[in-house]
Amino acid sequence: MRIRRPELLDPGDLASARSSLRDGGHLGLRGLFPRAEIAQLRRQLEHLTAPAASASSAGMDQEVGAYGAGWSFREQLWRRSGWLEGWLLEGPPAIWMQRLLNRHDIWLLRDQAYFKLPGGEPTPWHQDGTFIPVDGLQSLTLWIPLTQVNADASPMHYIDGSQRSCALQVEDQLSFEAGLQEQAAGSALLPMAVYDRLGPGDCLMHDTWTLHGSPRHTAAQPRLAYVVVYGYGDGQLADHHALTGCGRLLRDQAALLRRANQRSCFAGLLTGDAVPGLATPYLRVV
Repeated sequence: MRIRRPELLDPGDLASARSSLRDGGHLGLRGLFPRAEIAQLRRQLEHLTAPAASASSAGMDQEVGAYGAGWSFREQLWRRSGWLEGWLLEGPPAIWMQRLLNRHDIWLLRDQAYFKLPGGEPTPWHQDGTFIPVDGLQSLTLWIPLTQVNADASPMHYIDGSQRSCALQVEDQLSFEAGLQEQAAGSALLPMAVYDRLGPGDCLMHDTWTLHGSPRHTAAQPRLAYVVVYGYGDGQLADHHALTGCGRLLRDQAALLRRANQRSCFAGLLTGDAVPGLATPYLRVV
């Protein structure tokens, strides 16, 4: 089974965007954001992630960094930047989310700068929903490149379809390379897509339960990306999840990251409380 390279969609083609998200669990948009806006976003992120600015970064940064050498990861940056807060809650990302989902109960769950340095390790196959401590979670992740992303710049790969549950059943399926080997051997059960022709202004989106990962970063320059997660609808805070059908490594990683996400995203809430809370504001788009 060959790996597909989907064409990036026109942001004005909402019908195709909704169809791609429904059928494949992911989509790519060409030129969603103006280049000048991306340049401003990059300046904001570089300022907020500079060593002096990030000396007091949250525990999630260290915990995620422990899983991948050559990764630079900083989260909840919008809380330290009025420009970022306005951009995410009432600017183009918020406007697009409301148009795509056609609903008014959308809230900002988290953001993060995710930079890979030359030689940075692969991002293991994972589903975002296993790491977010909310039962009944519905969310959509925006992956915004700040630099060119081609085949050697750790491009995003997706397994088509939103699985709606933990789809990683054995230990070695956490390995990104194992999934590619299955694909090359023709033994993969589900079709795979890669987006390896992206530039600043483009945007990827995927559902909470869509499996995704990326290979080692072999380019000479860093791969810079900004990730935003929007929730929609209601859920309940759940500080643990058994994941009984999954391997030990994934269970341990999920438990650690769920605790970290509870501290950073849902401060003040207790298990069973309704989500969203005060720390996860609704969009301000009218």
